[in-house]
Amino acid sequence: MALLTFSVAEFHPDIEKLQLFTAAEDYKIRIWDLRTSTTVAILDSHFSMITSIKFSVSGHTLYSAGRDSVVTVWDLGTNKKEMTIPVFEVRKTKRYFGSNSKQTLELLPLQQQTFSHVRARRNFINSELTFHL
Repeated sequence: MALLTFSVAEFHPDIEKLQLFTAAEDYKIRIWDLRTSTTVAILDSHFSMITSIKFSVSGHTLYSAGRDSVVTVWDLGTNKKEMTIPVFEVRKTKRYFGSNSKQTLELLPLQQQTFSHVRARRNFINSELTFHL
């Protein structure tokens, strides 16, 4: 068996599950049972290096993102892919300045116009929102 280099590793937020989720250089996510030291599932959807895996608050959903410019949503009850969300590179920015020169609002349109990303900068503290148009 070949050795794999992991790009990401995260523990499941429910400590009772004792599971470790890893993303490797083969673009797959492995779910490890730490009680038995075995792989219980392999999630395969990405076509490039996985750079991030995050859990929903409930722990029932996993989100994976990679250099292939997609976010994959996984149902951890079935270990099946629920959906793939394309993530597009932002190229144009519109800036709006408030009366206070320390405040700017940037609208960053995405190519398919289904989401708009707003970044508000105030007193050098950044906060970000994403909303449906």
